[in-house]
Amino acid sequence: MGAAERLEPLQLTDYAGAIRRRWWLIAALTLAGIVVSVAYVLLAPKTYTATVAVEVNPTAVDSNQQQQAGAAKTSVNMDNEAQLAQSAQVAALAAKRLHSPLSPSELTSLTSVNVPPNSQLLEISCGTSTPAGASACANAFAWAYLQNRAAIATNEINSQLKQLNNQSKTLLNEIAALTIKINNLPANDPARAGDQVLSAEDNAKLRTLSSDQAKLQSQLGTSSASYVATQA
Repeated sequence: MGAAERLEPLQLTDYAGAIRRRWWLIAALTLAGIVVSVAYVLLAPKTYTATVAVEVNPTAVDSNQQQQAGAAKTSVNMDNEAQLAQSAQVAALAAKRLHSPLSPSELTSLTSVNVPPNSQLLEISCGTSTPAGASACANAFAWAYLQNRAAIATNEINSQLKQLNNQSKTLLNEIAALTIKINNLPANDPARAGDQVLSAEDNAKLRTLSSDQAKLQSQLGTSSASYVATQA
């Protein structure tokens, strides 16, 4: 029998003996580990998360822009909307609604936004130390997002209305000037017919502008997103 063969059982025996002599230490360490784990579970701060799903529909501005671009189907860039939901403007609105002592940036750190694949949904989640707090936080951010999105759409529509109003005023001035000119021309004057054609064209443009203005006016204040569900 070689030296290595005689050594192996001796080493195993020594290990077993060491374990028997120090069983109390091993048991104490095991018990301490269990106590620490239980204490952490019982004493560690708990975090509750609430999620609000918001369905995002195209605004009037989205539709108008895509129609001008010749797009066949109107959709919303959900990555942009997810960034908007966690923007400083939305966080500031949410902080005011919550009357929270936390700053907007601190509140934003409690939230996350997820967009499920192939959907027009924003899942806005917020985690706090209480279920009620988490629900209030998630709902506040969803509300603030909707308010901010509506304000952006309203500002853009008002900007378009201003442009249309300016174009209408220009056309009205041109029509008025042509009318005066036509009335002062002799009936057989060759320029009269040309001016009448120009006046008719301007009136047609003015009717189109009036129709566009009416459509935009009807879109002011319409909702472009809605709550779907709240989960805690």
